Amino acid sequence: MGQITYLLDKDKLRIGDIILSSEKTFTSSGIRLMTLGRYSHAALYVGGTTIEATLSGVFSKSIQRLPFFKENQVAVFRYKEPLSDDLLYKVCDYARSQVGSLYALPEAVSMKALRACKVKETKKQFCSRLVAKAYDNAGIYLGNLRYPAYCTPKQLGLCSVFEQVHDVLKIASEREIEFANSSDPNVAHQLQTYKWLGLTRDLIESLPNRKSSEINTINDVNELLEKYPDLDRDISNFVKTSGYLEHYLFDSKVNPHRYKTEVMKQYLLKFKDPVEFLCSELEKETELFRVYLSNLHGYYAYYKNFPLEFFSLHVCLYLNLMQTIHTRIKVIKNSLISLGEVDLARELATLETFCSNAINAYTVD
Repeated sequence: MGQITYLLDKDKLRIGDIILSSEKTFTSSGIRLMTLGRYSHAALYVGGTTIEATLSGVFSKSIQRLPFFKENQVAVFRYKEPLSDDLLYKVCDYARSQVGSLYALPEAVSMKALRACKVKETKKQFCSRLVAKAYDNAGIYLGNLRYPAYCTPKQLGLCSVFEQVHDVLKIASEREIEFANSSDPNVAHQLQTYKWLGLTRDLIESLPNRKSSEINTINDVNELLEKYPDLDRDISNFVKTSGYLEHYLFDSKVNPHRYKTEVMKQYLLKFKDPVEFLCSELEKETELFRVYLSNLHGYYAYYKNFPLEFFSLHVCLYLNLMQTIHTRIKVIKNSLISLGEVDLARELATLETFCSNAINAYTVD
């Protein structure tokens, strides 16, 4: 009998959940030894994916790609008191805003000394800082967690305002194991993002009068171009040549069933309960659309005030991302109709119209 593989059960998770984990690696063992804790890593669940800080930097990862081989390798913690959707969105949006940030290795290693000396943290991130700061940034009380910028995974687990959520694991099927071990497109997207951000950092370093402008996240680039619009052409070229703007096309290539009703109908023949599968597909779409719409609104405002190519590229990017969601919802709706689920399809028609109207509300000259 092969080794049992566990996955987090997304039906048991809520946005804002904290995922603490450990691995059989030298780095994980070292962190656990240094902190005298069971877990070496912390991540924030934002709905379908986590946002986490690793040595490669801050990025997202699908929970379907997080296999565990022992039940005690992972634990999920949740805020004890009910939090409003608005607060949870603030927590998750802060974490998303840190995507692209570099890893704060010196601070992670020296956090005890830096905390004792009350040294102000940099804008860089490490795993537990990212999670704690996401809650702190939303103005949420953190009880006995006195230093969010310099906390450990162990301290997150011991924080008085969080409680452990039990029975969050499920045994992975062969198909789920195969997917978990398959190539992760987010890795390619991460490389594309860090490529153009890295080139932007190098550009700033080469300009003596601009060195004071620290580029840590994509939001820092927005602020940089407000101040120095003459850099727009160079930075826009970095973005265009990185492949970053075309990454949204990847899903339609590897999952064509999500984009064509007839292909979806054939794909559904694999499932004992095709309606359940369609509902699980739909689950992530509304939160993704909210995030993309918020980002689109922000870049559209930038573009109206500063009609730069960089901002117009991002307006188009988020319009494209939203259009892919609109298409996926339409395919799910049509597939439900083919299965006789007319009432569910009718509800989706309303959502489809909302998405269409939101997309059509924005134009770039």
